[in-house]
Amino acid sequence: MDGLKQTHLTYKRDIRDWFRAVKKGIPVLIAAVILGVLAGYGIGAILIGPKYEAAASMDITKTQDADADSSAEVVVHLTGALAEEKQERRLFCEQAIVSDAAAQAVISALQIKVDGVPMEPSRLLGMVSIDPVKSTEKSSPSSVSGIDDDTDVQTVSFRVRDTDAKRTAAIARLLREAAAQIVTAQRNDIAIFPFSAEPVTAVYIGPNVALFMVIGGLAAFILALIFITFRFLGDDTLRTQEDIARCLGIETLGTIPFAKSEAEIGESVLPGKPGKK
Repeated sequence: MDGLKQTHLTYKRDIRDWFRAVKKGIPVLIAAVILGVLAGYGIGAILIGPKYEAAASMDITKTQDADADSSAEVVVHLTGALAEEKQERRLFCEQAIVSDAAAQAVISALQIKVDGVPMEPSRLLGMVSIDPVKSTEKSSPSSVSGIDDDTDVQTVSFRVRDTDAKRTAAIARLLREAAAQIVTAQRNDIAIFPFSAEPVTAVYIGPNVALFMVIGGLAAFILALIFITFRFLGDDTLRTQEDIARCLGIETLGTIPFAKSEAEIGESVLPGKPGKK
């Protein structure tokens, strides 16, 4: 029992000493947290940089001329043929959006340069992503009485990501216009509805700088706490009577108080000062 009690007291004393070491290292913890927060801000806001995204779309359908050849042969194969036609029209519009010709038209209009030379179309197209077909989009009609514009409308949408908000929105807008021109010039069976009057805008999508700052501060705090703990475990300085008894196995007879100045000792112990009569 005495051994268990002594062990419990030892652990209790070690924990108390550790808290004292942590309390003494509070300035180190504060400095580490500040540096961690600044590092997180630098990584999120400067190293990674802001990212913006702009979405644009165009509604397409087939022209009335494409419906003029509805014959008995077409009616027989209507179900499969219409689905293939819709898919082919959509695929052509998607290819027009990510074509080098459309990208080059945007680069020329905005005069986008990299290192003093015009940007390569492939680099601009690397910022563009085509949205997948949504399940809510209207499917091909099952009726054989013909197709009207309301049931055959498809929405082809895409997104542009860049580091500048205004340029991101401008690229999306001009890329849609260039793709529409390519489609109308090469396909007379595809009609494009007028674009919405609402301007294309870019939204901030990241990074979350505040989150980087929190993670940086927390990581720095943990590292500083680990540093203080290792320094505490590696410190074998004897500071108290308990430290002497635990490490050397001997009991102390007494302690001598430490005085920083003669005033703390008192005139009763040191009545005069050296060099004075």
